[in-house]
Amino acid sequence: MKIKMLLYGAGALCLAMPGFASPMQTGTVYSLTPIYKVGQELKYKTAMTMDGQMAMQMAFNIDEKTTKVYPDGSADMSINLIGMTMTMNGQTMSPPAPPEMTVHVSKYGATSGAAAKINMAGNIGAMINEGLGQGISVGQSVKIDNTDPKSKTHVYGTVTCDGVKDGLINISEDLKIQLKGNSGTPMHVVGTESVDQVTHVLQHVKSTMTHVQGPQGMTFSKITTTMDIVK
Repeated sequence: MKIKMLLYGAGALCLAMPGFASPMQTGTVYSLTPIYKVGQELKYKTAMTMDGQMAMQMAFNIDEKTTKVYPDGSADMSINLIGMTMTMNGQTMSPPAPPEMTVHVSKYGATSGAAAKINMAGNIGAMINEGLGQGISVGQSVKIDNTDPKSKTHVYGTVTCDGVKDGLINISEDLKIQLKGNSGTPMHVVGTESVDQVTHVLQHVKSTMTHVQGPQGMTFSKITTTMDIVK
């Protein structure tokens, strides 16, 4: 159950659901579309604080390696969650790591196959990549109103390019997520991301999700996540 919750939370960062509409752009246009390279290894330090029916803190590293790149821009990757710690009621434990996941990702980062089953509401990063396939300019906001045809999850809100500084494209999002079968308060995600202007590699994520509907009927009032690349 605990490992499932870990994967469930990580799924909010690692998986995808595309579909956006973009307004007219002005000024320099920046791309966020991933640039996959065979052999490229990326490591991220991740921390999550979960409040609600079950309060806990989690920390773990995400290691991903690109093993194959296809002509259409998609890729195969291996993903490992390692070094996990979990703190509950003042006690810290180290649960066993889940097995390595082998995934196929679209040119925007949307994951298909068995790994998509741990997708909680669609990966925000990949959703932005898909919606901003034509790029985004500083100050531009993208309105989102999309329903995934498979999961029937409805995502709506805005994504904004706040600026470019020190080689990083800085993005903020304010999104609501309505899961299939849930007529109550939608999940609300407010967050920021930084992406390398040249390599398009994600450098930093900080998000707060409220009114979270988890697996097996579990709910959380708030989940705060930070993820930083390890250089």
